[in-house]
Amino acid sequence: MKILYHHRIASKDGQAVHIEELIGALRAAGCEVVVVAPHGWSQTSFGGGGGATAALRRLLPRAVSELLEIAYNVLAYRRLAQAARLHRPDALYERHNLYLLAGAWVHRRYKLPYLLEVNSPLHIERAAHGGLGLPGIARRLEEHVWRRADRVLPVTEVLAAIIEAGGVPRARLRVIPNGIDPAAFERAPARAAAQRALGCEGRLVLGFTGFVRDWHGLDQVIDFMAGAARSDLFLLVVGDGPAREDLLAQAARLGLAERVRFTGVVERERIPDCVAAFDIALQPAATAYASPLKLFEYFALGRAVIAPRQPNLAEVIEDGVNGLLFDPAAGGALAAALARLVDDAALRERLGAAARATIERRDLTWAGNAAKVMALVRELQGAPAVEHGSDPNFTAYYEKESLSPATVERFRSVQSKSLALLAARGRGPGALRVADIGCGAGTQAQMWAELGHAVQGLDVNGPLIEVARRRAAEANLPIRFDVGTATALPYADASVDVCLMPELLEHVPDWEGCLREAVRVLAPGGLLYLSTTNYLCPVQQEFNLPAYGWYPGVVKRYCERLAVTTRPRLASFAKYPAVNWFSPYRLRAWLAPRGFECLDRFDMIETAGQGAAARLAIGATRALPPLRLLGHMLTEGTVVFAIKRG
Repeated sequence: MKILYHHRIASKDGQAVHIEELIGALRAAGCEVVVVAPHGWSQTSFGGGGGATAALRRLLPRAVSELLEIAYNVLAYRRLAQAARLHRPDALYERHNLYLLAGAWVHRRYKLPYLLEVNSPLHIERAAHGGLGLPGIARRLEEHVWRRADRVLPVTEVLAAIIEAGGVPRARLRVIPNGIDPAAFERAPARAAAQRALGCEGRLVLGFTGFVRDWHGLDQVIDFMAGAARSDLFLLVVGDGPAREDLLAQAARLGLAERVRFTGVVERERIPDCVAAFDIALQPAATAYASPLKLFEYFALGRAVIAPRQPNLAEVIEDGVNGLLFDPAAGGALAAALARLVDDAALRERLGAAARATIERRDLTWAGNAAKVMALVRELQGAPAVEHGSDPNFTAYYEKESLSPATVERFRSVQSKSLALLAARGRGPGALRVADIGCGAGTQAQMWAELGHAVQGLDVNGPLIEVARRRAAEANLPIRFDVGTATALPYADASVDVCLMPELLEHVPDWEGCLREAVRVLAPGGLLYLSTTNYLCPVQQEFNLPAYGWYPGVVKRYCERLAVTTRPRLASFAKYPAVNWFSPYRLRAWLAPRGFECLDRFDMIETAGQGAAARLAIGATRALPPLRLLGHMLTEGTVVFAIKRG
């Protein structure tokens, strides 16, 4: 896969970390990445660059400066178009910037799949910090670019809502938060060694990384230190910023000059070595829509985090589980949270361990982000964009049907058999990473989450996903539900232990693409569950027609056309009625060469507690192929449990 990556960042700062890490992860995953960026950007050292441009913008009237930003697109378009012609990429990936239109122009001219990464609503951000000379034009152009992209990739759900309000359909939004490179943090020194190297050995270190501004609230941390009974508290700021001098002056006034230290700008390769010295990691303030990079760095090293209670941070931090959240509007709330952590070493360790586990469980890594980007490119390279809406009759029917006793019992049986099979193959009793693909209203996903497993659900049907999200919230279950397609799963390679695909393959024209994605995301030793149509048996529920399973293919195609045009009741108003028909033999023939051990419904029947006659019948069906075939002809639907060999 070849990706054309475009950005307009001139400086090497936190933005550069995101750019370079994602490009590196894409290349590590086998992508060829062609980068089009401002001249000289790749030679700029960390913390540098952007000075001349920033100085020019300060000298010019805002409106003139912004008109020059718009004019820059002529140069950017020429360079980007030349790269598109020369390299013939599979997709264009652009890091969004205000007034940057070149990517949208190249997308329109060369019909390239266009992915737009958005880290903030810049017409809002720049208006609030420094002002805009052309605010109306800025908003309209930014929203225009958002709407032009095939997929918009905001870093938080909060930001996604802002972009959706700007006119982008929810189906084209994919939230991909920041991440980290686990390998870089695994090499970090132990806490004692890191503190010794930074001159704070034997102290309880309160740490912060990044560019410090007044609104970050570190003055409250220094006030807390001054009033605390402990004299071993030490504030370590890994970075620099305009608030530095005021904070150092405050520390001197309070007699804390020796207990507050700024490292200055640190090369990003050294960040893990510095964060390793922290006992408590500080995120005392954050922009309402941001995905702070420092938060993931804190998590990667298992540090106890304190942060304000706001929706974007709550997408990652669960209060009292993997961090502490405080009410930023309540006076003294930050100090109270600090006091709680300072006095409780066991709580710090527990929160830190859970934070580190969050990185692995949710795959908050650059490699995971790269996998999601590649999956989206594959999706966009395929058929036309999938419609994620639904006939209200269909949504109402399946919302009700998903809670029927028969459905619940079927899901319970699948869960029980899956866990028993994994246990028989030596899988321990710990929490599993479960992906419910084609999850509908989320009933099956909830059952797995209730047992403590880490569950994600995905479905093409947006209204049903909203039902699933509502039900999970009402049950207080931390399940992530995404709208998406099974041919482009937003999960990293080998990141799933159990992949459930109930009643899915029959509805997707590219059913092999679905299975290839399942094979990709499933870890060695993992389990794939499939239930789908059975052309061997005339009885089925996909179409409201007798003996439909045995209809000739040409008749089925005719019925499918009727179901999506003039006769929707034929398929219970399904927007995507069944178009594929399977048997256990057909699925085994596809999976076995790809390293799977396959078991059908007869292999999975539990014989314990059965009578002698039943055990004899089951044994004969398993042993004699003609009897097994007859059994499948008499049994509605195909069921396969497949174990991926290591």
